[in-house]
Parts: sequence; structure tokens; C-alpha cells
Amino acid sequence: MTSITILIPCYNEAKGIPALAAALNAELPKIEQDLDVELSLLFVDDGSKDETVNVLKATDFDAPTRLIVLSRNFGKEAALSAGLDAHWSDAVIMMDADLQHPIALIPDMIRKWREGYDVVYAFKSSRDQEGLATRLLSKAFYRLVNYGSRTELPKNAGDYRLLDRRVVAAIGKLPEAQRFMKGLYTWVGFRQIGIPMTVAERSTGRTSFSPIRLLGLAVDGLTSFSIAPIRIMSIAGLLIATLSFLYMAWIILQRLFFEAPFNGFASLAVLIAFFGGTTVLGLGVVGEYVAKALLEAKRRPIYVVADEIELSDG
Repeated sequence: MTSITILIPCYNEAKGIPALAAALNAELPKIEQDLDVELSLLFVDDGSKDETVNVLKATDFDAPTRLIVLSRNFGKEAALSAGLDAHWSDAVIMMDADLQHPIALIPDMIRKWREGYDVVYAFKSSRDQEGLATRLLSKAFYRLVNYGSRTELPKNAGDYRLLDRRVVAAIGKLPEAQRFMKGLYTWVGFRQIGIPMTVAERSTGRTSFSPIRLLGLAVDGLTSFSIAPIRIMSIAGLLIATLSFLYMAWIILQRLFFEAPFNGFASLAVLIAFFGGTTVLGLGVVGEYVAKALLEAKRRPIYVVADEIELSDG
């Protein structure tokens, strides 16, 4: 029988685990019966500070369930990597623990996989419920990360997706420790298809991803998967140098042929501030890439496992 693992990373999800378990226990047996598959659950606790691990241990799951506990909070990308490294099935479906990823979409993913697709990802059908700033930043991110790239990231797609075991094996061979998983899913290739989804409200609590943290993740994604920021800074530097040369030539022509007075301190101060800010910005962009290279050169593991627990045999 076809086996599929549902991989669920957790960070401070203690309050939402009972609702998640109830939803999974209600839906998974139907999916198994209708599609003739064997489903199992794999939770990865990413160093939660609340009672997530204890709640998972005390919760009854109808499907075979395992729990991997990381030694500290390594981040969602590391938690997903730990789960992918530990899977044993024919395919893996990754989803969040807050029930924003609709379980009802799992059968559609399995059907597309059986049609021959190696990756089936869910993408947001609409972002109208998000703020204007979030939508604009999202558009800017995808344009930057796809700029000049041979592997275009699908827009509005997250981690909710099915991966064939061949895709999981390919990702496992990638050596980098500073991972941008959405980029890696695309980079490895294989046949991929997207299906639309409507993101539900969180079952409990609030998201741990603040705007500042989301911005940091966007910067990590850009510097891990794209050289667009460096290219843009190079183009901006060339443009500024050209404009500066033309402005200098204009001032010289004015002095030589029109005897125009030289503009004073204000214009000079503005130019110095502008060029200084641009230089610092360029150094910051280069510094991000240098920092990434330093972290990769240390060759530290992506994650450290503290414990592996068999929660249920189904």
C-alpha cells in the first residue's frame, strides 16, 4: 500500500494541538479509505518554550505518529529539514500545525501526485485579506528573487506541499546549512504543479512571525537563493556614477561658458549624504552574502536532535 507521511513542524503550539488532533483524526481515516493509502504523522518540535512536547505526548492520534524533538529553536527551515531526513514513506506532505493549511486539500494533492507530478504545492488563491504593505512587499520579494533566475519560484506558495520521495532524496543531498526551503523545492526540479487554496484562520493563538521577522526571512531568502540584490546595487552604482559625471560636466560648462555661480553648501551636502547612504547600503548587501559564506564555511549541522519518541502505532 502507498505510504505517505504528514510532516508537521511545531513551535509553541500547545494550545492548538487538541484542535489539530481532532481534525486529523476526523479526516485522515476517510482519506485512507477513499484513496487506499497509509498515512502517518511526523511532528518536529522546534525547541518550543511552552508545553507542546508534553501535550503531543498526551494526545491520542489514530494514525502512526512519531515526534522528533530538536535541542533548541533552529527555525522552521531546519525543522522541515529534520522531518524530511527522518521520513520513511513514498511521499511527504508538509503542513503547519495551526490548521491554516486545509486538511481537505490533501486528497487533491495525492491525486495530482498519482497523475505523475513529483511536487504538488498549494498557493494562496487570494491575498485580499492581507494588508496593503504585506501585499506590496510580497510582490517585490517575488520579483527580486525571480530576477534573472533560471528557476522561478511560484508566487504565493508556502510550505504546504507534497514531495515525492525522489524530491526528498534530492533535497537531502544539498549541502548548504543556511536553507531557504521554498527555493530548494524549486531548484531540484522534477514535475511540479500548483493547486489553489484559501488560508483559514488560526485555530488558536497568534502567529510567531512578526513583520520584522518576516522581513528577515525575506532577506535570508534573497541572499540564499538569488544574487539580484548585488546586481541591482551594481546597476544603481553605474547609474549614480553616470549621473554624477553628467552633473559635473554641466557645472564645468556653466562656469566656463555662462559664468554661472557654483551652487553652495546645501546641494553639496545633499549629494554627499546621498552617495554615503548608497555606499553603506551596498556594503550592507555585500555583508549579507559574506555572512552567509562564513556560516556555510563553518559546516555546522542544520539541526541537533534531542529526542525521538514513538507517540502512537495507529
